[in-house]
Amino acid sequence: MFSPMPTYRVDADKGFNFSLADDAFVCQKKNHFQVTVYVGMLGDPKYIKTNEGLQPIDCFYLKLHGVKVEAMNQSISVEQSQSDRSKRPFKPVLVTLPPEQVTKVTVGRLHFSETTANNMRKKGKPNPDQRWKKCAS
Repeated sequence: MFSPMPTYRVDADKGFNFSLADDAFVCQKKNHFQVTVYVGMLGDPKYIKTNEGLQPIDCFYLKLHGVKVEAMNQSISVEQSQSDRSKRPFKPVLVTLPPEQVTKVTVGRLHFSETTANNMRKKGKPNPDQRWKKCAS
C-alpha cells in the first residue's frame, strides 16, 4: 500500500502583490521576497516508486524556483542574500516531515536570479520580467 503524496501550500509572505488585472504576482521591493511553505504528510512513507523500482526515502528537501507568466516552461533559479549582503544560489532546505502533522518552513532574503533592476509598471502594465505565476513542482 502506498501513502498519498504530501500536501503543501506556498505563501508569498513578503515582496509580492497579486494583480487582479494581470492575473499574476508582481515582484516588489528591490526583488526581495520571502515564502512560507506548509507541508503535510499522511502516514509515514518509507519508499518512493521510481523508474528503477522502489527506493528508500532518506529525507525530504524544499527546493524553490520561479516561473514567469510569459515563459511557463522555463525555471528561474533563486538566490538568497547572506548577512554580508552577498547573494548565493539558494540551497534546498532539509525538512523533517513527521507523520500526520503539518510542518511550516519560512525562507527569507530571496531573489530571482533573472529579474530586472526596474520592477515598476511601464505604461500602466507590469514589467514583463517581474510577472510570476504561483505554482508548485
